[in-house]
Amino acid sequence: AFNWTPADGTSTQISTYEWTSNKSDVISISGNTYTAVGAGKAVISISATDETGQLYSASTSEIEVVGVVSGAYEKVTSVKNGDVVTIVCETAESQLSEIKSGDGHFVYYSTSPASVFDLTLVANGSYFALETSENKYLSWNSSTKFALVDPSEATDNSYWSISFDENDNAIIENKADDGDDSHRRIEWSTDSSKFACYKQNETLVQLYAPVLSYSQAAVNFAESLLDLECDASGSSMPSSSEWALLKTAFESSSLTDTDRTDLRKAAAIEHNPATTEVERVQAAMARYDYIIIKYNKNQGLTTQFPDFINRNPSAGRVISVTPIINSDNSLLMMVVIIYTAISIGAISALIIVRRKKHH
Repeated sequence: AFNWTPADGTSTQISTYEWTSNKSDVISISGNTYTAVGAGKAVISISATDETGQLYSASTSEIEVVGVVSGAYEKVTSVKNGDVVTIVCETAESQLSEIKSGDGHFVYYSTSPASVFDLTLVANGSYFALETSENKYLSWNSSTKFALVDPSEATDNSYWSISFDENDNAIIENKADDGDDSHRRIEWSTDSSKFACYKQNETLVQLYAPVLSYSQAAVNFAESLLDLECDASGSSMPSSSEWALLKTAFESSSLTDTDRTDLRKAAAIEHNPATTEVERVQAAMARYDYIIIKYNKNQGLTTQFPDFINRNPSAGRVISVTPIINSDNSLLMMVVIIYTAISIGAISALIIVRRKKHH
């Protein structure tokens, strides 16, 4: 039981109540908790009855879910070409942070609700581009501001060095000079509760990376791709009949929808050698992307080699692994979930999340 105070200022004790969502495929509710399920907009309502039988009700405004993220993330203290990372500030007690540009939000992290927008590291010498899922580079613009630019428009402002201090903080420094040979760094501002680009004296950030794993069925499919008769240098073309068999295997019931999504999103990385199951999947996707780019896109053999995984790779997306930064430290695991006790005041805020969550 709890007390209900309507707008007229009276107060009554509630004996029974129920939370509901008008779109359970967007936000589902179980008891006093809600879970973001998929993209869309939903209204959360409560109906309650006091001890006299009087009915009370209230609803939120529409809450927008633009995607859902879940799973395990672990802190990283070394990075290399092709890694996927998330910028985090562990020191903020109440995190509500964002990097903005004219194109909208592209890095967001908060403790509750939890949201992660991942960035792929693309090496350029000893520097990295921080690439979004829309294939844009995070570029320092002016003052503390950022912009998103196409890779073809990248300048020194679009590349960052990444190193780690003795406390495992990430020092993400822009390549471009900002006068007096100084460089801007991505740091956390406690005053404005956001990530921004500063010269110094703000809070250093940390880097986390998703803990990757694939089902045995997905690994088996990747192995069949690696067994495909095709010279990786491009001197020999794979068999179109073998490609058709791979397509049938991908569409068969042996792979779940989750498996197909995981393969679609897997990084294309040429590991030398590929030893773990994750590396084997990534190496298989590197071979897949190579075939699509060379024979499908460049030679127009779309009927022989259709992009049945729907990865839509572009030239330059296959990554060879070369370590850039190394560290001997390995630290804790962070599980990112969305699981929050509801109150009317707490659920009026916008929820921004990204990828399907299995709750």
